[in-house]
Amino acid sequence: MLNLFHNEDGTGQVTEQNPLQTKHTNSGEAQTISAYIVNDGKRYGVDNDSNPPALIYSNISVRIEGVSYTLEESLTASTSDVTVKFTGVDGWNIGTIVKLGTERLRIEELLSAQTVRVTRNYTADGGSSSISNHNIGETGISETTTISLATPSPTDYSQPSTFLNGGESLTTGFDPTSLVATINNLETTNVIRSTDASKYAIGSLIKIDNEIMKVTNVSGNELTVLRGYNGSQRASHQANAIIYLVGIVDVGIAHKVFIKNDPPAGLVTSKRRDIKITIVADEEEL
Repeated sequence: MLNLFHNEDGTGQVTEQNPLQTKHTNSGEAQTISAYIVNDGKRYGVDNDSNPPALIYSNISVRIEGVSYTLEESLTASTSDVTVKFTGVDGWNIGTIVKLGTERLRIEELLSAQTVRVTRNYTADGGSSSISNHNIGETGISETTTISLATPSPTDYSQPSTFLNGGESLTTGFDPTSLVATINNLETTNVIRSTDASKYAIGSLIKIDNEIMKVTNVSGNELTVLRGYNGSQRASHQANAIIYLVGIVDVGIAHKVFIKNDPPAGLVTSKRRDIKITIVADEEEL
């Protein structure tokens, strides 16, 4: 099972009781933290999994999701209709932006365990909004656009590569390194050299451009691979092409992601747990 941890040694699992935290100033200074994906070797949904088979996780997606509740009272399309009742508000706080359809609401005050006072049709931070009527049962979800994800840089594991757009899922892969030399698409070409092959293990799936390869051996920085794996097409790849890990088999090894919180200026600094980061993957026996 893939879990998210605070520490590279696989300690400090991220939970609702032990969440990831960033701090920022009223100037809106961005803050970047690291988190680590670790395979614990156990199967999803199997209690007391004491003797699991070898597993591989593929089609991995790290997703940013807002905390959501549904309306318990309807709203009119009026900027003066500002008291809003949901099924709950836990995790939301002053400054949380809630999306109701195409309308954005900024929470200004927590009135009760279910009720908030908001600014309707909020666009002061540059966001797009369209005021409208809202019916009972409509879902309000906290906006995730201030949170961005990145893999480490292929040339410096301690630094992030380019961050994705706010709220966008990370699906490209993990632990990027670079291809040392150009390789062709011939069947005899099954050994490639990475700038750091220690990121990969026997059984791992890697991806270069659009071709997926299965690692069958690791020797120094050389990887022996099965080319054109899982229906992908063998292709030529240029030196310095990025190698991504797209299938995780190793147990207890940390795979680093960077998380950036880039709030708008003027937000009140307060504890908020209005965004969840989840890991979705296909689990198969090797």
